[in-house]
Amino acid sequence: MAKKTAVKIHFCIPPLKTQIILAAAWEFGLRFESRNKSLAKALGFSSNHEWGWPAGEDYNMGDEVCKVTMPKDTELSVERIYVRNGLQNFDSITFRVKDCPDPKFKKCRFWAKLAEVNKIICYPIFGDGIVHEAFASFMKPGSRVLEI
Repeated sequence: MAKKTAVKIHFCIPPLKTQIILAAAWEFGLRFESRNKSLAKALGFSSNHEWGWPAGEDYNMGDEVCKVTMPKDTELSVERIYVRNGLQNFDSITFRVKDCPDPKFKKCRFWAKLAEVNKIICYPIFGDGIVHEAFASFMKPGSRVLEI
């Protein structure tokens, strides 16, 4: 069988409740949808419009409202993974902010499109000195940790 790509990467889909710390700031599009309400509120969007989004705008569900940058050292927990055949436009991961250098983001829950999530550069959080199984391939002796 012929190789279809010349780039080799580690593939990792973390289980729910996996926690990571951002090793670099991460930018993603905030989408108009109720699961992003707490993040919209943290960003100071007006509360006089449905879910606290900017007044006077005509958004459709899933439209990008603005870009958000989560700062380096933000601790995130994976809360939901949504991937469905034939509906790639809805592929997403929902996170909860556990801790953040910017206090306005603490405790926010939000989702981002899978393509944007795949740009995250992070450190897995270890519990009791144990590497989370989902990240084990990155930690084996001789494995190369990929950097962008």
